Order: sequence, then structure tokens, then C-alpha cells
Amino acid sequence: DILVNISRPDILVHEYGHAMDLFMHKPSTSSAFIPVRTMYAEAILPDLVADPNLRYYLSPSEVFARTYEIYVTIRAGPSYILRDLSGSKVHPRSDDLDRAIVGFFDDLLSDHRRIGPSNPESVLSPLNSS
Repeated sequence: DILVNISRPDILVHEYGHAMDLFMHKPSTSSAFIPVRTMYAEAILPDLVADPNLRYYLSPSEVFARTYEIYVTIRAGPSYILRDLSGSKVHPRSDDLDRAIVGFFDDLLSDHRRIGPSNPESVLSPLNSS
């Protein structure tokens, strides 16, 4: 179950990122995601080095969900659903990081579109393995 506060619909995008990570067999732990995770970590460390939640912020699934938020914002732009991420210490932005995020998610979603519809069971396998 996902609970989303009606006053913060932007959280749904973050939670959808977690769901994608689960249902797409944890791309957050793939070698293709390492460059994004590394750049993300380098971007947040200066501001959050003493933050007690740093380990959580740097976990693969959390980096995946937060960078997915950035990806959707880049592709769709800020709106009521997509908050303005500027100034967020856990949503760093730079041209290089943005390019890495867009490249990763464009490739991931393109690959999934080719694989997913022809084999719908593969998308549901995390549900069936319980």
C-alpha cells in the first residue's frame, strides 16, 4: 500500500519510483545505475555530510526514487503534481547529473517498453514470488 498525503501529491512520483525499482527487478542496483548514484552522492555530500540520514539518502533504492523525481521534473516540468525541486539538498541539479539521469531513465524505460508488453508476466514476477 502507498499512502499519499493529499496536500503533497508530489510524493506520489517518488513512491512510483520505488515501485518501478521493485517491479523492474531493482535497476537501482545495476551497474548501469552506478554512475548516476556516484554523481548523486558527490552532489549531496557537501551539504549532508553530517546529516544522520545520509546513509538512507544514499541507499540505492532512495537514490533511484529521488533521481526518478528529477527525471520526471526534467521531462514534464514543475506543476501541481511535480514540485519545484530547486534548492532541495536531496534533489541536486547540475547539467552533468541531469544528463546522466535522463540518459539512464530514457534507456531504462526504452528497454522496458521493448520487453514489458511482450512478456507481462515478467512485470508481475515480484508479486508472484511471495
